[in-house]
Amino acid sequence: MINPAPLISADIAAWETGFEHLVAYTKANGSARVLLKHETAEGYPLGSWVGTQRGRKLRDRISAKQRERLEALQGWVWDANIADWETGFEHLVAYTKANGSVKVPRKHETAEGYRLGSWVKKQRAKEDRLSAKRRERLEALQGWAWITRTKRSTKKS
Repeated sequence: MINPAPLISADIAAWETGFEHLVAYTKANGSARVLLKHETAEGYPLGSWVGTQRGRKLRDRISAKQRERLEALQGWVWDANIADWETGFEHLVAYTKANGSVKVPRKHETAEGYRLGSWVKKQRAKEDRLSAKRRERLEALQGWAWITRTKRSTKKS
């Protein structure tokens, strides 16, 4: 694909400013995962800047070097939704290995505070909207069921 209009120097300066804020945020928080509405103490709309970088339009316009610099930051992801799903799945796999069962109590939180029970409940609720690959990965876990006893009993009522 041919790069649409390359970034001009003013855009590069603005990009560098945003990147500097992101580096400072990453150092302070240990991750480049920024909430969309986050503003720095100086009022810089860092969450919005990060969201723009992830967007398809700008991602194709920034240089390979700029992409590399973003990707080098701890916790940087191009698609937060994919990363969030993978995090939940990793927690589910770890829970299954540790407990010998994929049956996670609804209110279960990991030692790190990850709300795994809630994540599992959401996956079951979204069964028809999950990609085939995600459904297959969940179904490959020993004992995975889309409908639990609790869900079955509420459907019969």
